[in-house]
Amino acid sequence: MEYQYPLLLCVKLALSPKFQPFPHVLQFVNDLLLPTTIDGAIYNDFHRMIKDYEAVLPYTVGAMDGAAARGRLDILQRLQNTRSEGCSSAAFVGAAANAHLEVLWWLNEFYARLAQPAEMVKAAAANGHIRIVEFMWRQLSEEELESALEEAKANSHSGVAELLHLKLTLS
Repeated sequence: MEYQYPLLLCVKLALSPKFQPFPHVLQFVNDLLLPTTIDGAIYNDFHRMIKDYEAVLPYTVGAMDGAAARGRLDILQRLQNTRSEGCSSAAFVGAAANAHLEVLWWLNEFYARLAQPAEMVKAAAANGHIRIVEFMWRQLSEEELESALEEAKANSHSGVAELLHLKLTLS
């Protein structure tokens, strides 16, 4: 017999009570709305959804990628200790884009081979995160620094643009 997981609360509340005698209709709508992985529930720390659906929804690298982008070092550490999926380079870029320096340090300790410094600095520059740019600029070529400078300018982050311009003149 196939595992029967509970209906999403939104399905129960959104559909008319007239559909209650037709569980196959409720299940069909539920299946359309149910995410294909558990990742979003993990990185948003939705305990009830994790409890109800962890057995039927797969994990992917998206769980760690999302946790990194949200700065959830606690979730990253838990996933690293209990799961084997790991993360992708998107974890580094997401952490840099959202100024999660502590998460970047942690990711670099365990997943350094996945880091893409040029993309990380571009994401940080585009969002005005000067601490991340300052931390990482030495890893970039002149061309990559120029690309990050353009991102900072395009998004009106003058402090980051000034820093990158200074670094370009020094290199």
